[in-house]
Amino acid sequence: MPKEEYASRRVSNRKLRYNSPVLPKTILVTNKSNILYLSGFSGSGYLVMKGKKGFLFTDSRYRILAEKTLPRNFKIIDTTDGFEDAW
Repeated sequence: MPKEEYASRRVSNRKLRYNSPVLPKTILVTNKSNILYLSGFSGSGYLVMKGKKGFLFTDSRYRILAEKTLPRNFKIIDTTDGFEDAW
C-alpha cells in the first residue's frame, strides 16, 4: 500500500482525536493489525501516537524494517535490552 494511504489514515485519526472532547490526544496502539493500518509497519512492537509524532517501540530484529517503513516524524525506540534501557 502506498505511504500516502497511511499518512491519510494518520491525519484522519489525529483530527478525530483532537476535535473530540472525550477521546485521548495520545494513544497507545498494541494490536499488530492497527499498527499496520496506521503506520505501514508490519513487524512486532508498540506504537504511541501523539499529534503528528509517532513512537515505535520494537527490538533490533525489526529496526531495518521500521526505518524503511515509518515516516520521518516517527521515532524508533529499540527495546532489545528492555524498556528501562530504551528510556
